[in-house]
Amino acid sequence: MSGLEDALREMLRGVVRDELRAALNDQRGAPLRQLAAGDAYLSITKAARLADVAPGTIRTWIRRGRLPAKRAGRVFRIGRADLEAFLTRCAGREPDATVVKRAREIRRAA
Repeated sequence: MSGLEDALREMLRGVVRDELRAALNDQRGAPLRQLAAGDAYLSITKAARLADVAPGTIRTWIRRGRLPAKRAGRVFRIGRADLEAFLTRCAGREPDATVVKRAREIRRAA
């Protein structure tokens, strides 16, 4: 009976290992719009990923009053709708195709 239990345990370990590996690969390769689809408020890092800019750029936009943000303790949270509106406004002034593309992706994810 011990041999059967060992074989089952080993098989179960293999299945769990494969499933975890697949789940991690799916998560790493998931489009950013899926990552943020349910987030009403984003961290600076997530907002930067969605806008395809550095986190420091998001902080600068907040500091200059261009991008509205709320404080949650010591950290800032950016509303998804606010980020989308900001990127759409910027797309009208700056003909940068990347900004326009990111704004459209955020809009589609909503």
